[in-house]
Amino acid sequence: PDSNGTSVIQGWECGMGLPNWKTHEVGPMLVQKTIDFIERHNQTNRVNGTEIPFLINYFAEAVHVPHTPPTNFLGTVVAGTTMVDTYDGTGYSEHSDMLYELDVALGMILDALETRGLLENTLIIFTSDNGGLKDAITHTTFSNEPLNGYKSTAAEGGHRIPLIVKWGDGTAEGSHIPPGSVANQIVNVMDIYTTLAEIVGVAVPTNQALDSISMREIWLEGRTDEIRPTMVGFGGGSYYIRDGDWKYTVEGDYAGLYHLGDDLGETADLSSDPANADRISAMQAELDAVLALDGTTNRSTASPQPVPDPSIYTDLDLDGMEDGWERAYFASTNGYNGGALDDIDQDGLENLMEYALGGHPTAGADDDSVFPTIGSSGSDVEFVYNRRTNAATLNLTYELEHSDNLVSNVWNSGGYVEGDTRGLGNGLESVTNLFSTVGKTNQFMRLKVVAP
Repeated sequence: PDSNGTSVIQGWECGMGLPNWKTHEVGPMLVQKTIDFIERHNQTNRVNGTEIPFLINYFAEAVHVPHTPPTNFLGTVVAGTTMVDTYDGTGYSEHSDMLYELDVALGMILDALETRGLLENTLIIFTSDNGGLKDAITHTTFSNEPLNGYKSTAAEGGHRIPLIVKWGDGTAEGSHIPPGSVANQIVNVMDIYTTLAEIVGVAVPTNQALDSISMREIWLEGRTDEIRPTMVGFGGGSYYIRDGDWKYTVEGDYAGLYHLGDDLGETADLSSDPANADRISAMQAELDAVLALDGTTNRSTASPQPVPDPSIYTDLDLDGMEDGWERAYFASTNGYNGGALDDIDQDGLENLMEYALGGHPTAGADDDSVFPTIGSSGSDVEFVYNRRTNAATLNLTYELEHSDNLVSNVWNSGGYVEGDTRGLGNGLESVTNLFSTVGKTNQFMRLKVVAP
């Protein structure tokens, strides 16, 4: 705790627990940085006599756990200001305070645009990535009624979210999107990508945004028919497919059919009605077809896919790292995280192997060759990895680095003491490295392998 609230540091959870992270200060910091960006951008345009547009992705932390409202949010009191129905009868909920924080934050950003004369010509999209939380988390008697379920479920309460769009001065004559208009088509947050690209006239690469469908005609031209025939979703171990008002949900051996136009709360399962047998068969077949896709396409017609050349490295996963380098695996004193087993560029080779071996055609894809493990030995972190005994022949150079703050992305390789090295057979050897943690709250390690 400090004078502006209480921070929750979940040090037991991978990726959380940096000592300088104050959860109750995240909201004010994000808003202040957003306002500062708007000011800098506007000032640069004024000085240069230009009208260069901008894009802001403001992702509020407000409604996500942990709920730690600040006492003072850039001049507005937040903590303790809301009164709601709660299970304990106190009437106070940190979650409802955070909902108020979101309202305050949005108002401050809109004010920053308006005072600079930018509001009327700025397209504003307000949406969410999940439905509401369950009562046990909010500690309130809130509910998602009339929707069934909550975040992390396949029910409507887990996936049906607000999508509010504003572009204009609030009048019919001065707005690109008619004020007060309502669209009832099925859309998805990933449709925003293609929509914005089409509005600003940027072509989407053929192998990108495969399941994103533009909403431009709905927003700007009043289109009323569906832009996507079906939509598939997932939550809590269940899959569902939407086809107009019909929703078919599958969880293990259970399957249910609902008509949301008549039953938004998903209370009446219509799957046992013989009249719906053909509909269920068709929706199940469509769902199976989508789930069987191999990741190279999310549509019925495959888009051309790039074929990486292992002899030429051009940052295949587009994360900005130098050719042949990758943070394939993170390990820390709190645990580990990282996309080692993902295949970002979808070439069939896991990130770990692709960058550890540099895609070297003679190195192969041996999962045992580099995958590190982490443990402790007294006050030392014990970092063990396997490397190829013919690494020099393949021009592969292994290097360990460490950092105490992933956000800073500052790494160095000092402080390691290489210990036991022993042969494992099959052309592999095990290498043990020790790094002292004395005086260090948190350390993250990465194994980097330089390939030709």
